[in-house]
Amino acid sequence: MGDLSFLWIFLIIVTCGFGAILYLLVTHDSEELGEKKMASKPVDTTSKVVIDKDLTERQRNILTYVIEKKMVKPPELRKIAGDVSNRTVRRDMGVLIDKGLISQEGSTKSTYYRYLGK
Repeated sequence: MGDLSFLWIFLIIVTCGFGAILYLLVTHDSEELGEKKMASKPVDTTSKVVIDKDLTERQRNILTYVIEKKMVKPPELRKIAGDVSNRTVRRDMGVLIDKGLISQEGSTKSTYYRYLGK
């Protein structure tokens, strides 16, 4: 009877050992695959943009919005800027253009702004 219980305990320990080894092999392989997949993806540089400290909070919000949307028309900017006049939004856009952060393309109703990615 003593030999039989020893055999069962031995089988349980061996099974647990194989299970642990199998678990480590599977998780280790999946981590390597995840690293390879991440290395092959293009890096998103827009999330690493350092926004100039000389900008006002409203200008930073506008710049962040332009970076996210890639191309923005003036009516969208008025919504982002808050309760300010059209002239104030144009002035803020002028500051961002002068700093070389965005570009203005088109004129009058066809005007839109793009992030320059500097």
